Amino acid sequence: MSSRIEGTISTMDEILQYEADYPETDTSNGYGVNIRLDIIETVLYQRTLRNTQKAMQDGYPLSKSLIKTMHQQLLSLERGADKSPGDFKKEQNYLADTLKRNVLFVPIAPEKLENVLDNLFNYINTNKDHILIKTGINHLEFEALHPFKDGNGRIGRMLITLMLWNAKVISEPHLYISG
Repeated sequence: MSSRIEGTISTMDEILQYEADYPETDTSNGYGVNIRLDIIETVLYQRTLRNTQKAMQDGYPLSKSLIKTMHQQLLSLERGADKSPGDFKKEQNYLADTLKRNVLFVPIAPEKLENVLDNLFNYINTNKDHILIKTGINHLEFEALHPFKDGNGRIGRMLITLMLWNAKVISEPHLYISG
């Protein structure tokens, strides 16, 4: 459901079939097989969320390192695989209305990103604000920073569910932010 906001649509049957045919331990991941790309993208989202949850259970805090790992996993195949998975942007990016051909938003410059992300993760991990306030501020800031070339929306939505799960507001990270 979280992927639908970006136009990625797959059914539960398709996801379950893919998982049965290509378990996470299968290194081929169905790449090169005649499978709709939407299914692969949805499975990668699910696997990234599950792997990050496991890392957090093992004691890894939300951090720059963890979101880079998330990004690497999320963009390992298909859409975004050519957009430097696991690396922060090195060139200025922007959000644009491609139909009207105008820039809607210009995020922070790449050379300022590292320090601002340090501040953001320090806030997430040490501030005593209510978790709903922290989650909202994190989401706003993360999306405004747009730290990666691609996949920012998917990572940002994952962070919402992971923060709420980690704070025990939800029992599992199965809250999907979507229309």
